[in-house]
Amino acid sequence: MSKEFCKQAFLETNLIAASQDLFGEHILEKHIESLLNTELSHYSFANTEPAVYDKWVAVSSLHKSIRRGEVKTAFHATSTLLSLDPAYLIKRLQIIVFEDIGIANPSLCLLTLLASSKRLHNAYGRDKVIHYLVEQMVKSAKSRNATDIYCFTLSDPDAANYLHCCLNTPVERLVTVALDTSLYITHRMTALKVISGFSERHSNGYHRTISKARLDLLGQICDAMSLPDVLNQAVLLGNAKTAGLNAAMLLAFEMLMEATNTQVKDEILHSNEYQGINLASLDIYCRSGRQVISDFVAASKLLQQFFIEYPNKNSTKLVGTVLFIIEGSLLNREFIFTGSQSIKEQIELMEMQGAGLKTKEETIKLIDLINKEMSLLQQIRAAHIDVIRG
Repeated sequence: MSKEFCKQAFLETNLIAASQDLFGEHILEKHIESLLNTELSHYSFANTEPAVYDKWVAVSSLHKSIRRGEVKTAFHATSTLLSLDPAYLIKRLQIIVFEDIGIANPSLCLLTLLASSKRLHNAYGRDKVIHYLVEQMVKSAKSRNATDIYCFTLSDPDAANYLHCCLNTPVERLVTVALDTSLYITHRMTALKVISGFSERHSNGYHRTISKARLDLLGQICDAMSLPDVLNQAVLLGNAKTAGLNAAMLLAFEMLMEATNTQVKDEILHSNEYQGINLASLDIYCRSGRQVISDFVAASKLLQQFFIEYPNKNSTKLVGTVLFIIEGSLLNREFIFTGSQSIKEQIELMEMQGAGLKTKEETIKLIDLINKEMSLLQQIRAAHIDVIRG
């Protein structure tokens, strides 16, 4: 595919579409900074009241609001996090843009990394820069393809074997593994994970380094894949800042280059909001959400009957996993292309099986029951938000 196709696929915002030389080798960073300066000099935003004083619920609500294209709710969460932990918010946005925007707009990924500088914050105001980035993410096309690819290293039953193999292979040779298109995607992603460096968090809160980053080798892979300069810089600058998703962008790019069809779905996603919070934010990935889901399972007679018929050691985790798939990961303006939906379906199946679902019949039945009981869940979520807000 030509670079003109890459431009058409990547340039999804007015900001980046204004670029006339996005694929230049040496001027890209200054060019984007110039565009950013121009945008920020004209940008204004309405101050929004914090919606909730629970940091992790606010983070989750920010994710969901960006995914669903909801500026106002995203700004409520942004204001909350600015009042609680602005430094964390700045770091989190670098992850969010790679996780939920990804290959749909690599230019915005790079822009978010560049916009984290104190110099820019001092020039235009920290809050203005952050609100601008959040609004760009809300309005951008979105793709979780890189996230889905990375999740193979977490959910694939053979992931531990691939990791053992890669950790026992000289790291220089992992470049060949990462570039070998005949190998399974989990193997290749694991090689990239080891090359880019990662650590594991233990129950005591400390992180243990499993492999150290080799940016020289990551750069070799970028060169071998002939990445557009915008993606090349996003991958390299995003290392150690994006929870490993920068490396997954390489395989997402490769899949996009092999695609015969691309599409941005413009369907409207309707959200349930309460007190400025996206109710889907109370999910399995935050403590409050886990409590809500546990209460939901206990309160639902239909789910109780299901777990009598299909016993599960951790019903909260299973219901939470299914909920994330059917409501938490949905994207407004989703950028899909040949192969991306197949990857998404594979990882969702792995995640549900990992949580305890054994058959297709069991899966369909549980999804149907959760959808039938959604109003009960939303009532429990709203009541929990009232408690948080005091």
